[in-house]
Amino acid sequence: MRTEFNRRNKLQGEEAELAFMLKAVRQEFRVARPHGDSAPYDFILEWQSRLHRIQFKSTRCFDLKRGYQVLSVWGFHRSCHYTEEHIDFFVVWIEPEDHWYILPVAATKHRYMLAFPIGLPGRKNRWSQYLEAWHLLKHAAQDA
Repeated sequence: MRTEFNRRNKLQGEEAELAFMLKAVRQEFRVARPHGDSAPYDFILEWQSRLHRIQFKSTRCFDLKRGYQVLSVWGFHRSCHYTEEHIDFFVVWIEPEDHWYILPVAATKHRYMLAFPIGLPGRKNRWSQYLEAWHLLKHAAQDA
């Protein structure tokens, strides 16, 4: 039944968001969440009084050709790309692998989908430099 599928997806998303908040707190960030869902970002992370707008994505789904994937667009028809005007970073959690990617939004420009070909022979993971790159959030705060 479609309603049960939507409810399960919603619960999985809420569980993933709680996992993100716990991970961020363990990295010694303060975590805030905007009221409602009209902001283009999901969370605000604070490090040494510097704030970062975070768009959080998570996935459990694996594709044999592309690996794990998340959408990197928003809007009614998913036609709008996130830019530096909307967010500062994507945080992507590949749940089955427990991999956390910290991607500056500038690195993802004009991509509809972010693919993480983890475990696929012959496929290079263009995002590997951002695996567990929490330091990017901390250095960005220090450079500001």
